[in-house]
Amino acid sequence: MNKQHHYYSGFTIIELVLVISLMAILTIAVAPKIIEIRQETFMANRDGIVGSIHSGLHLYRAQQVVLTGLDNYPNSLDGAPNGTCIKRANPIEQCFSTVLKEGITTEDWTRYWGGLLYRHNDTNTWYWYRSGMGFFMCIANCYP
Repeated sequence: MNKQHHYYSGFTIIELVLVISLMAILTIAVAPKIIEIRQETFMANRDGIVGSIHSGLHLYRAQQVVLTGLDNYPNSLDGAPNGTCIKRANPIEQCFSTVLKEGITTEDWTRYWGGLLYRHNDTNTWYWYRSGMGFFMCIANCYP
């Protein structure tokens, strides 16, 4: 008696449905964590730049004390035009160029009102610069 075996290469419909269902369940379970990690990345980016601005303000003030004997902060944080902080040909026109060596050349920040008001676009966090006191402070959407 001669038995012939038929071997099929492939998956049954039930196997495919089970695999797709498992993948969908895993995606649904992991997606919120991915979104949360993305938001945390935006906040870490923002907080790093804000910390650098605070350090830059203190360094500027210390330089003024040494060079002029006056305890001054900069009148503005940059010479950039209002709008998104994109890279410009003139380095002085970068956002925060008065207190950060390279300035900021990214669409993550927008400059308003003559350089006294800034917004971190990804987190919609707003900051106000008070030149007389050297404060760069959060005024809206400060916490997650």
